[in-house]
Formats: sequence, C-alpha cells, structure tokens
Amino acid sequence: MKNVFSKKILTGLALAIILPMIALFLQISLEFLNNSREWLFFYPAIFLTAWCSGARYGYFATVFCVFLAIYFLIPPLYSFKVLGNASFIEVSIFSFMGFSTSFMMGKIFLKYEQAEEHSEELEKSTEYLDSLLD
Repeated sequence: MKNVFSKKILTGLALAIILPMIALFLQISLEFLNNSREWLFFYPAIFLTAWCSGARYGYFATVFCVFLAIYFLIPPLYSFKVLGNASFIEVSIFSFMGFSTSFMMGKIFLKYEQAEEHSEELEKSTEYLDSLLD
C-alpha cells in the first residue's frame, strides 16, 4: 500500500512539473504564432495534471505555471516583477482559472477513485455470492 501511495505522489509531482515545462517550451517555440497569449499552453498542463493526479497537484501546477510565465514570458523577462495593471490582471485571472479548474478536476478525480473502489468491492461481493451458490 505504501508503494502505491508514494508512486501516486511521484506521478503527481512529475506531471505537475513536466507538463508546465513542456507548455513553456511550446509557448516559447511557437511564440510567432500567438504573440499576445502568454498562457495558452499552460491551461492544458493544469487540466491534465489535475485530471490525472487530483486537485492538489493541479494547484501545484498552477503556481508553477504562474512562476514560469512571470519569469520567462511577462516583461521584464527573467524577473519575478509584475509591472503594470494589465500583467497583474492577467496573472490574477490565470491563477483563478487554474485553481478553479484544479478544484473541479480534483472532484472528478476523487469520484473516479471512489467509483473504482466501489467497483472492486462489488466484484469481490459478486465472487463471494457466486462461491456460495456453487
């Protein structure tokens, strides 16, 4: 049981770090296609992280995406300063959307895990009843 638990933690952390890094790479590589959309590739990273690992890792991915975008994409580059109201509003909206998405996908993730547990219990009960009838 402990190995499964630690494997889930490592998987969640790996997704929460790797997917935002891929999003940053895509954002920088394809900058000529979308000049003013700094956050475009970060939304799927948060969505996938929360969907596959739960809300906690989605929250972590959101914070990590915010730090990556502020440092690498929002002027002044290579600084954690957020200058101007427009940049602050962008960061605030993205953070809100990231946390909201993580929360909702986390709920779906929990319900899916609960359904799997109930399915396993039902399967065991069915096998037990079948053994009683034989």
